[in-house]
Amino acid sequence: NNTCNDIGQGFSSDLLDMDENFMAYSQNTWMFSHDQVNAMNATLNGERSNLKNSNVTVNCTGTVNTNNMSENNKIKVYPNPTTGKILIKNLIQTSNNSIVVRDILGKIIFTSESGNNLDSLDISYLEDGIYFIEIAHSNGVRIEKVILSK
Repeated sequence: NNTCNDIGQGFSSDLLDMDENFMAYSQNTWMFSHDQVNAMNATLNGERSNLKNSNVTVNCTGTVNTNNMSENNKIKVYPNPTTGKILIKNLIQTSNNSIVVRDILGKIIFTSESGNNLDSLDISYLEDGIYFIEIAHSNGVRIEKVILSK
């Protein structure tokens, strides 16, 4: 829900709030997807540009760890779309590996914590649709959107 209705406050439409539909980890701390960043930049450079000149302290210090991302980007999930069998390439096989399959609403459909030998997955028994394959491994978690079309 929009926490602040801007209609009638000098605006002709209801503008984005900083915490509207974004992942809030704590008060005044958010994480955005690439598309959400574009939407927020457009809003903050337009109708809400006055927020950039407010007395809000922004903490932009810290280091972003990119080691896990480079390893994570090597993992390939294919084919996509699939008729049911999914192959997982470049997953370093360890006992810490697990796979979770979620439907479009986030409901867990399948969980595998077999550790090694997670190089393929059969979802042909599921209904056609969009699923999210969450691969947890020693270097982090990778989530892939997969379209099942038989």
